[in-house]
Amino acid sequence: MSKKEKAVKLFELRFNCSQAIFAAYCQGGELDEVTALKLSTVFGAGVACAGQGPCGAVAGALMALSMKHGRGDLESVDAKTETYEIGRQFMAEFKARNGSFLCLRTDSRHEYRHCQGAQEGASSRVIRDKMPGCRKISSGHLGRNALT
Repeated sequence: MSKKEKAVKLFELRFNCSQAIFAAYCQGGELDEVTALKLSTVFGAGVACAGQGPCGAVAGALMALSMKHGRGDLESVDAKTETYEIGRQFMAEFKARNGSFLCLRTDSRHEYRHCQGAQEGASSRVIRDKMPGCRKISSGHLGRNALT
C-alpha cells in the first residue's frame, strides 16, 4: 500500500488528519503505528481541536519530516537547522497552495471545525471536500522530496 493510500485509509477509519499523515509518512520503522497514532492525536484539527493552530495534516507532515531529518544525537548538530529549513519550505509551499497553513483557513468555502468534519463520518469524499490539507499532502502535491 502506498503512503497516500495508507493516509486515506487511516482517515477513513476516523483518525484525524495529523494521525493519518504522520502514521502514513513517518519513516524508518522507528515508531510502531500505534505509537505514531497516539503521538499525533493532539495535533489534529488545529491542535487539540481548537481550530486555531496549524492544519493537522501540516502538523503530521512536520512530525514526519522531523523523523526523517531531525536531530537525534549529539553529533548531528546541523540537523536541527536543516530540519527547520525543510519545515519552513514545506509550510511555505503548503501556504502558497492553500492560502494558509492554519486549520480553519485552508479552505474558506466551508464554515466548520475540522474535527467536526472528521466526526461526521470520514470518507474519501470528506478528505476531498472538507480536509484540504490532508488531501493535498496525501495526494502527493506537497513534500515530494522531503517526505519520500
